[in-house]
Amino acid sequence: MHTEHEIHQIFFPLDACVRPARNRGSILVVLIVAMVLIGALGAAVVSLNSTGMFNIVSHNSNQNAYYLAEAGLRYAATLYKNTDNAPGGSVDDKNADDEKRDVLENQLDGCTYQMPDGTGQFSLDVKTFWLYAKSDFSSGSRATLYFPAEIPDNFDFPASGTLVRFDRNNDECTPFDFSGAVLDRSGLRVTCRVRSRVYSDDMLYLAFPVQTSQTVEPGGDITLALNNQLQSGTYCIPPKNGYFRILQGTTIGDFDDRLLFYERAVIDGTTLTLKDVFDRDNTQFEGITIGPGSESKIVFKKNLVLESTGSIGSDSFGASRTVKYAVPVTDSFKGEVPESITFKTKKDLSDNFSAVNGEGMEVASYITAGGNSLFATMTSIPTSTDDTKMGTFALRKEDTIENAWRQNGYQLDYDVQVKLSNGKDLKYGGEGLSVRMRPSNGDYDCLGVSMMKFGGYGTSSYIILNDDLPNRLKAGNEVGWIREWSWVSATVVDVLPDERKILVLYDDSADNFVTSGNTLYWGRNWNKSATVQEAYLHDMIPDGIKPHIPGKDLTDTLLLVLWHQEVQDDGSLQRRWLAYKELPESYDPYIQGNQYGHGTPYDGQIVHDNTSLVVRMREGYEKTTKVNKINVFYGDMYDTSDPSIPDHEDPNSIAYDIVPRKRYVYGEPVISGTWNPQWPPRKISQWSSYTDYFTHVQNGTSEDSPDKFQWDGLNNSTDIDFDVFELADDGTITISELVTPNSGTYKVPEIGLHAFGNVYKGGSGNFRVASFNDFALLLFTPGYDRGGFLSAVAY
Repeated sequence: MHTEHEIHQIFFPLDACVRPARNRGSILVVLIVAMVLIGALGAAVVSLNSTGMFNIVSHNSNQNAYYLAEAGLRYAATLYKNTDNAPGGSVDDKNADDEKRDVLENQLDGCTYQMPDGTGQFSLDVKTFWLYAKSDFSSGSRATLYFPAEIPDNFDFPASGTLVRFDRNNDECTPFDFSGAVLDRSGLRVTCRVRSRVYSDDMLYLAFPVQTSQTVEPGGDITLALNNQLQSGTYCIPPKNGYFRILQGTTIGDFDDRLLFYERAVIDGTTLTLKDVFDRDNTQFEGITIGPGSESKIVFKKNLVLESTGSIGSDSFGASRTVKYAVPVTDSFKGEVPESITFKTKKDLSDNFSAVNGEGMEVASYITAGGNSLFATMTSIPTSTDDTKMGTFALRKEDTIENAWRQNGYQLDYDVQVKLSNGKDLKYGGEGLSVRMRPSNGDYDCLGVSMMKFGGYGTSSYIILNDDLPNRLKAGNEVGWIREWSWVSATVVDVLPDERKILVLYDDSADNFVTSGNTLYWGRNWNKSATVQEAYLHDMIPDGIKPHIPGKDLTDTLLLVLWHQEVQDDGSLQRRWLAYKELPESYDPYIQGNQYGHGTPYDGQIVHDNTSLVVRMREGYEKTTKVNKINVFYGDMYDTSDPSIPDHEDPNSIAYDIVPRKRYVYGEPVISGTWNPQWPPRKISQWSSYTDYFTHVQNGTSEDSPDKFQWDGLNNSTDIDFDVFELADDGTITISELVTPNSGTYKVPEIGLHAFGNVYKGGSGNFRVASFNDFALLLFTPGYDRGGFLSAVAY
């Protein structure tokens, strides 16, 4: 390399200016040569600088890729730890290990996560050392046992040996022998003959009886014997940083309290040695004597291998780093089954709900068609500026809601239910549950789930005639018709001759609006007439929550609708339907209104009195986006003796189907004088005929093959601009809107009871009220130990 001085001499020769004059023109040659040399050296300098810059960028990219790989481990640990027991589970499912298993399989293994700023990503691969059962097996049968994720590299399974079975709550264990084991790597499973009964959702761990008396001490070794030799170079347990427990008998109480680990495992033929044993806190502990006399077994608990690959950039400036971790994982233990918060009296309503925006609320009881009294009745809803009516009773348990959200790691999961009834004269309208309610610009953003019927679209009642409209029919004129032997009239608001349409202002104090085929009269002495081709009675339901499917008539049909409300900057409300399900009589005869005709007692026209509605709200993550996961269930208390409808009290063996399911009676079942609400089981595999009170998944037969809950449609319009809006095969609707915050406070109503349509209490027995009964809320908070990743060690 030239020094600075040498470089200077090359470009500016010391004798260049003293060349003989006879060499005229040589100075030009020198300049040309100098320019060439300058260009060449400039390129060299640029090349040197570029190479240096590339080395710096390459180093930084590799370092950042490594950081991304580490971020993958932290993300996996956080997601696993914060996954808790799903709501609605049966009473014998009290911990989260089955949900955590699903996280390993579906949200971590084989998944790639992009950084929010788009600067990089990490990809995860999970390999597990333990097994679980998907179904029951009797003792002596060949069982098929599955790995929760991928099978580790260089893994082999002993042909025979000992397994320890833990039940789903980790509070019962059974050691037993197995034989004839065959490992199926592609199927992620082992088949073997088991010498004990195995139940669905049991977790199973390899164990090795201690053949010789030994003392386990900090930093010491444990020597075990395999029943048969593994393939050369393979392992059946983690080769490093493995987690194990010592079982000194045959029951859960015989486990030593310590969580023990070894730094590495060595297999030599049929001898297995665990090297450098230490406890969870890496502290000194008294020696533990183990041996054949105490029936000692070393049980290898949950261990996994996590490979995290961080990637950043692209082409020559990109980098990728993979880090492989040995990760011990602790169990989850059962927490208390959450108690229901139940309201079913007039005082309950007064103490725990308040009307939003001053809607009328009456706590006096009304008698339903089934002879039951109602604890909450909405008797008046103010008309909004768009000539619609919607009212809400907001739950006032803000402290309870916030505590549950905080205890659950800033996620709010619950089931909420209520029974719905409506007045006999309310032809169109709806009722239901509002969830994720939070104040916004003087009103509330929320999601709503409603049972509803509507009459059409638009904000005016109108009549379309078969014949052309006469020129003299103008705004302000009266038109009339005969319904049920009574004369009825309305005022013309506007006339649209090209459409043969008359917009009318109609006092709908009774169910007597003109219908298709009726004769409409007008003129002096009512001497003009025409036949009605079509008529629409403005139902005062916000148009946005009415599903509008081109070419499909959804009017006068009972619907189940999920919708979204958002307060705009100017204070107006944007309401949009998200999903709907048709519930005509041919689909579900139990929940239809007007079951008793117009006899006594009266039944509502929209739904049969005390129809149950249950909404299940859970929060989780789709990659790095927090989302709401929504499930909807419904039931009924149909109690007539129609021989064409199957008996409610004799449900069939199909989970969550409609015909038949059990009657969910007002205020029942009752235990010790207190209403004890029923809740839908969390999984189809936990369903039984004893809990068959609700419909959700139609004709589902097993956990592995549930039929899709038959939402008939999602709103795919461009107005729905959520980051995530999906329908899963199990009927779960996932949306990214209205999730709870990840820090701070959350003092909001969260839940409400809503009604919409022309709701009011008229005179002379004219009831258009909306009523609610048997409200119950089941908040889910974690148990005392969720289980999670322990200290990971890189390979």
